[in-house]
Amino acid sequence: MPLTQIQLAAALGLSQAAISQSVAKGMPTHSIEAARAWRETHLHPGRAKPAPRAPSLSALLEEAEALLDVGGDIGPLMPDLRLALRQVSGYQRAAVGMSEALWDVLTDPVGSAFELETPESLTTAEAEGMGAFWFSVAAGEVIAP
Repeated sequence: MPLTQIQLAAALGLSQAAISQSVAKGMPTHSIEAARAWRETHLHPGRAKPAPRAPSLSALLEEAEALLDVGGDIGPLMPDLRLALRQVSGYQRAAVGMSEALWDVLTDPVGSAFELETPESLTTAEAEGMGAFWFSVAAGEVIAP
């Protein structure tokens, strides 16, 4: 599903008019990454605005949580959110906190492949391993076939 010009403008740090001009010239709208790549390839380097700095993980988590609280769509945030999660070092991942609703959205593509079962007691090591696995899923490092 194509992103709106407003979503692309926010993600790329550009005005909606600049996005509209680029779309008219052939910029793809199906993903932020594709739009960035097209701009890098097709715009003269002196005229292209540098890519905005990626938002911090905490800012992305706050925005995603706020959107979920009001029933909003976090789809446009997903690429940046997953990238920020991938950049968290292994030993710091257990400290990243987010709501169950956000975990569900981030892990749904893989989680929906499993049947719901009654949780069993896990050892601390097993729980840590399970947590590391699901963090990798949320970060987009593990994907469903």
